[in-house]
Amino acid sequence: MKKLSAIVFFTLFVLMSVAQTNTRVVKGFVRDADGMPLVGATVKAIGEEASTTSTQGGVFELRVSPYCQYVEALSEGYLRAKVEVDGSMLIFRLKIDKQYVENKVRAAAEEKARMEAIANAKAEAEARAQAEAKAEELARIDAAKRAEAERLAKEKAEAKAEEQARIDAAKRAEAERFAKEKAEAARVKAEEQARIDAAKRAEAERLAKEKAEVARVKAEEKAEAARVKAEEKAQLPALKNEEKIKKCIETNLRYWRNLQIIAPSDSYTVLGDQYLNGKGVSFNQANAFLCYNKGAEAGEALAYMRLAFFYETGRMLNKVYLESDTKMALLLYEKAASLGLTEAEAEANRLRTKR
Repeated sequence: MKKLSAIVFFTLFVLMSVAQTNTRVVKGFVRDADGMPLVGATVKAIGEEASTTSTQGGVFELRVSPYCQYVEALSEGYLRAKVEVDGSMLIFRLKIDKQYVENKVRAAAEEKARMEAIANAKAEAEARAQAEAKAEELARIDAAKRAEAERLAKEKAEAKAEEQARIDAAKRAEAERFAKEKAEAARVKAEEQARIDAAKRAEAERLAKEKAEVARVKAEEKAEAARVKAEEKAQLPALKNEEKIKKCIETNLRYWRNLQIIAPSDSYTVLGDQYLNGKGVSFNQANAFLCYNKGAEAGEALAYMRLAFFYETGRMLNKVYLESDTKMALLLYEKAASLGLTEAEAEANRLRTKR
């Protein structure tokens, strides 16, 4: 008997070992009818206990026995599907379970109806509570109105008595105030008269001072007018001299043009350069400055550039010093550049950097 039991046990052990060693791995995908992967679907071997779950991308791996012929896949909301194990990659395409969807829709509708019934019941309860509260509020308001009417009547009587007492006290206070005001008015009137007298004296003194000040200002204005007139008289020869210089420049310009030494395009600029360098005429910075001004009025680009240089460096012009003005110089360089003088643009950039 013991020998028979040992043989049976050994046979079962051998069979189990063979079963464990003779297994195979089935791989594949679980997708829906549109080919989209299903994650979390259950994949089982039919007739065996082996099962697994699809992972990311619907991929699954299942270890089955060599005798497994079919594998099935199922997922919530989809119909079961089975495929034959033929050694190739298994692909499940699960179709939607219409009955499951209908059950879900029906359950949602029932839940909605239940929630609406609860909401209606709640609304009715709130309406009843509001009606009861309103009735209680009206009763409370009526009681409050009656109490308020009684309180007002009592307050009216008390206020009337207090008002009469106040009126009597006010009459006595008014009589006392009137007497005090009368005395105060007499005192103020006396002080006001004293102030008026003092103001009249002060006004008389102020008018006398103003009269003296007006006389002093008139004398100063008269003296200033005489000084200005004297200065204008002294400046008259200088103005006449400047007009003579301008006429001389015009005469020289016509002379140099007639000799065809100066071209009409930059006539004033060329003549100014001659005055500045003492070529053909006597050296004279003031005359050069006047020529450059005339050239700028005529639209000569070089004249603007020469004037810019004068303003940038500062010059002595006939005992009058032309102070340096970099802002004016920059404007003149920019004007020359706008007329097409490229070197003027470079000078303008230099002056901007320097500033």
